[in-house]
Amino acid sequence: MITPEMYDFIKIFVSVCLGMFGKAIFDYIKDKINRKRDKKFIIEYLTNAKSIFPGLKEDYEKVQKIVSKNNLDVYDLRVFEEFNTAILSSLSFPRFYEIFKKNATLIYRIYSMVDAIQKELPIPIYEKFTKNVGAIDKNETQDYLDDLFDQKKKMALLAIKLKLTEIVLLEKYIDEFLSKV
Repeated sequence: MITPEMYDFIKIFVSVCLGMFGKAIFDYIKDKINRKRDKKFIIEYLTNAKSIFPGLKEDYEKVQKIVSKNNLDVYDLRVFEEFNTAILSSLSFPRFYEIFKKNATLIYRIYSMVDAIQKELPIPIYEKFTKNVGAIDKNETQDYLDDLFDQKKKMALLAIKLKLTEIVLLEKYIDEFLSKV
């Protein structure tokens, strides 16, 4: 026989269980919707990021020509503010794993490469080159000055060559990632 106290306890217990079950279902559906939104957002970002690459390559090549010709004038170069890791770092890497599973490692590679490229965009490479050239002590022998200038030039050209290679590799990683999701 069920006592009134036992009946009240069962009623409260069942209500709490149903409430917890309903909350768990609500949280699951909400998380699934958020994961789908985040996945779509990252895919769109990476697809749009690829459209930046031609302009980025063009500016690297422009700086390459400028440095090669020893021409230190003022040039029109783009800033590429939209090319950064802010979007990718808006989600944590465990969240990327939740969303993309084994393809999350590609996201980490892409993130690392975007981070490396954004640190040496065309303008900073050109500014660093002109600063280094401007810092050369003019009181040295001409042979020494020529040698030092050639070293600075080779360093800038090597940095540009490396960034152009990284862009090609980044494009490959993004294409591979997009083909798998």
